[in-house]
This record gives sequence, structure tokens and C-alpha cells, in this order.
Amino acid sequence: FLSYQLKLTAMGWVLLIVVLVLILVALLWVPIILTIDTLTNTYELRLKGLAWARVEPDEETLIRIRIRIGFYQFDIDPIDKWVNRRKRKRITAHTPKPKKREKKPSRFNFQLLWRLLKTFQVKRFLWKLDTGDCVLNARLYPAFALMDYYVGGFQINFEGSNRLLLEVHNRPIHIITSFINLKK
Repeated sequence: FLSYQLKLTAMGWVLLIVVLVLILVALLWVPIILTIDTLTNTYELRLKGLAWARVEPDEETLIRIRIRIGFYQFDIDPIDKWVNRRKRKRITAHTPKPKKREKKPSRFNFQLLWRLLKTFQVKRFLWKLDTGDCVLNARLYPAFALMDYYVGGFQINFEGSNRLLLEVHNRPIHIITSFINLKK
């Protein structure tokens, strides 16, 4: 009887580990969506079906970040945290500073940055611009018309309205694979 019970617990652990690995592998293919729309004041980052974070205006403070993970929702006030951190630094300004270590020169890897940027897909893009100066708008009009012809989404107007709409998609697996197999 005891060996049968041990087999069940071992099989239960194996089953639990397999389910957790399958969940982690499934999370690698969840779309990550970044949306910026200045017309509707929508600035959000979503993991489709799982979570989202949205920057919203607030009456008491300037902005707040609303985060929702599953059915749990909470707010973060980034400006309040930044102000409190600065106050704490002023209070502890009289403490002795640690000795500075020599910094190694960092090498910025443009190849890695390029491979990372290539993993993002721009699904929607629209840029309507009015500079407020009709002469400058007229000078920018040919450049915007050319970019609109080849790329799309560029518009110059003389109506006084500005808008940026950007929706970018990616998946965690694409981000991870951009870091792998780099030639040095």
C-alpha cells in the first residue's frame, strides 16, 4: 500500500511539473500589444487575455498607472513615489558616501538592438501633424506625401489637429530569440 501511495505522489509531482512547463511555454506565444493613441488618450501595454497596464490622467496627481492582472486591479502613482524617493535622499544626504568603483566602459551592441527592433510589428500607424505655422506645414507637405506613399500613415493638415496612433505587436519568444545566436 505504501509503494502505491508513493507512486501516486511521484506521478502527481511529475504531472504538476509538466503542467507548469506547458503554461510557461504557452506564455512565450502570448501577444504583447503596445497602443498609443493621442486622440483618445490611450497609452497601454497589454498581454492579450492576461494583463494590461494603462497610463491615465488623475485629478489628484498628474498621472496614474492602472494595472490589471487577471481579475485583480490596482493603481500606482509614479510621481508620488518619485517625490518620496527624492525626499528620502535629502534626509540621508549627510551620511558618508561609499567609495566609487571604477566603471568599465560599456559597449553598446547595435546589432542586438537592431535584431530586437526587427521583432516588433507595427500593425497600425497614423501621424497627423499641424505645426501651427502654415509655411512650415507647406514645406513639410511633400516629405509627408512621399512617406505616406511609400510607408503610409503620414498626414499633414492645416486644421490645427494633431494625432499619433501607434499599435505595435510582439511575442516574448521573438524577443528571446533575438538575444540568441549573436556573432561576436
